[in-house]
Amino acid sequence: MKTAIICLHEIYGVNTFIQKAGQNLHHTFCLPVFTPSFLTNQQTYPYSEHDKAYSSFVNEVGFDQATERIDSFLHTLDEKYEQFLLWGYSIGATVGWRVSHRNKKVKGFVGFYGSRIRNYIEEVPGCPVLLIYPEKEQSFDVRKMSEQLMSLENIQINIVPASHGFADPYNPVYQEIEAKNQTDRAIEFFSELMGT
Repeated sequence: MKTAIICLHEIYGVNTFIQKAGQNLHHTFCLPVFTPSFLTNQQTYPYSEHDKAYSSFVNEVGFDQATERIDSFLHTLDEKYEQFLLWGYSIGATVGWRVSHRNKKVKGFVGFYGSRIRNYIEEVPGCPVLLIYPEKEQSFDVRKMSEQLMSLENIQINIVPASHGFADPYNPVYQEIEAKNQTDRAIEFFSELMGT
C-alpha cells in the first residue's frame, strides 16, 4: 500500500522543528512525509511571540478552517496514496484528531499535547490513536480528560512528567529524555500499524 505521513505543526507554523520532525519521520520509515501549513500565508513565528502566534491562529484560522485545509490537502493526494498516517503537535494534534475522524484513509494518528482535543471528544477517529500529554496543562485536567478518552476504542494515552512543548528541542521547556522516549514510542506505534 502506498502510504504517506502528514506532520502537523504547532501555532508557530512549519518552523525548523517541524521540518526536522518531518525529515526524521522520512528517514525512519522511508515514506513520503508532508508538512503542510494551515496558517495564513504559511507564516512562522518565533517562540518569543507565542501570544501573537496564538492570537493569529484563533482569529485568522481557527480549528474548523485548519481541519478543512488539511482534509482538503489529503484529498489532493488521494490518487497517489492509499492511506495516511498523521503525526501532530499541539494545535496540529487537535487538527489531526479531527481529520482522523473525517477521513477514512487515515490509518493511524499520533498526537503530542493536543490540548484542544477536549473540545472535540465526540469526533472519534476511525483508526488507532496514540496521544501523548504532559502531566500538567494550564487550562485543563489531563488525567480527567484522559479517563474520558480511554473509554473510547483504539486510543492509547501516555502521560509524562513534562510540560506542553517538551518534545521540541527549540522550545525552552524541552526535556530531552522524555522527548526521545515518547518519540520512540510513537515510532513503534506507527511501525506496529504498518507491520514493520
